[in-house]
Amino acid sequence: MWEASDMGYSTHSSVIYNLTGQLLEFVPPFAEVIIDGAPSASAAVVVLGGTKSNDDTAEFTATATMDSVSTTVSAGAGYNATSRRVLSLASTASIVVGRQYCVAGASSGQREIVVPASIGTASITLEDDLSYVYASSDTLKGLRQTITVDATFIADSSKINMYGSSYGSSARSPRRRRSSGTDTLAPPYRVRWSYTTGSTSRQSWTYFDVVRQQAKHHLSIHDLREVFPDVTAEEWRGQRGQGFLRQLDAAWDRFQFDVRCSGYDVDMIREGPMVDQLVRKAWLMIIAEAGVCPGNRDLSEFVAEKQKDYVMSYRRAIEGALNVWVDTGSSGGITPAPARKLTLRR
Repeated sequence: MWEASDMGYSTHSSVIYNLTGQLLEFVPPFAEVIIDGAPSASAAVVVLGGTKSNDDTAEFTATATMDSVSTTVSAGAGYNATSRRVLSLASTASIVVGRQYCVAGASSGQREIVVPASIGTASITLEDDLSYVYASSDTLKGLRQTITVDATFIADSSKINMYGSSYGSSARSPRRRRSSGTDTLAPPYRVRWSYTTGSTSRQSWTYFDVVRQQAKHHLSIHDLREVFPDVTAEEWRGQRGQGFLRQLDAAWDRFQFDVRCSGYDVDMIREGPMVDQLVRKAWLMIIAEAGVCPGNRDLSEFVAEKQKDYVMSYRRAIEGALNVWVDTGSSGGITPAPARKLTLRR
């Protein structure tokens, strides 16, 4: 499951079958926002089947709901202020910690993306220093747009798109072949967002799966202390107190990427403990690669050790013999003896 997290936004998510009220979200590419500013109107949204043409009948359509945050700066802020991370505002209503916003200079025209770390009654404290100077009457606007998944669509069990298609032996590349069995790679639904930044009409695409259950890990910084007791003391000043949460997000992304490259979808996995173990190993690897290791260890040796530990554990669990429990149907239940995807090398 590629999914938006508390610390950011992703273009691929999973929604649960027969659960109403779920949201799909969209944030424009930051390069567009820096050039043109925040979206000026709600996006028109079209949801298509993964294999359908852009001209085929949509699964459903919607008009997005824009982020309601649109306020003004109430006092000078930026690189010449006492604290470059504080932004005083006329209103802090509806602002959310960890979400992205665009702050723009009315006279200078400069823009940047900011992320609140904490919210007060008349100001917000940002995760990073402001790069420019802002004055009263400059603006802060939200970027996120959302739609609610159509209730009729999500209640239809035939819309579960994760599993169930049969396949025969076929060559994927000169060196790789798949055995016949059950294909777990049903394509995701495609979501077209048509929107305007400044005076420019644009389109972007996001993707989602309909699943019986979403893949999740259940890790916190306490799980790292078992193997790296002083890890919290090593967290960088800019994200201190977050418990290496950004690196955990990166580890989860890495694990999902590897599962997908192995020919499976992470939402089919039905084994929490093995997922947690693999993601924890990936988390340690990401932290090591960022330059953090126990004080008495050589960094390069620690990085190599954690990379090998993750790769070998992943191969034992998934890539080699698929030892994790999985669901290869659409019911959500475990398949005791699923068909394996074989890799044969000449």
